[in-house]
Amino acid sequence: MRYILAGGEAHYIPAAADLLDSQTAGGIFADEAYDSNELHEMIEEANIEVVIPSKQNRKSKSHTMSKPIR
Repeated sequence: MRYILAGGEAHYIPAAADLLDSQTAGGIFADEAYDSNELHEMIEEANIEVVIPSKQNRKSKSHTMSKPIR
């Protein structure tokens, strides 16, 4: 497990790219704050399954979870 502490005003996506560097995993679980095409593509390029729920206002549902987490 890896983590980076960022300021409250910082966006999560740039820090996520640093966390993914040289990682191997079966899947990446994250909340909808991490739902971006750029991050999905980075994860998929690393051959890791994306498990991130889509934001409600997402226009393209091409990157969605197969079933919701409860």
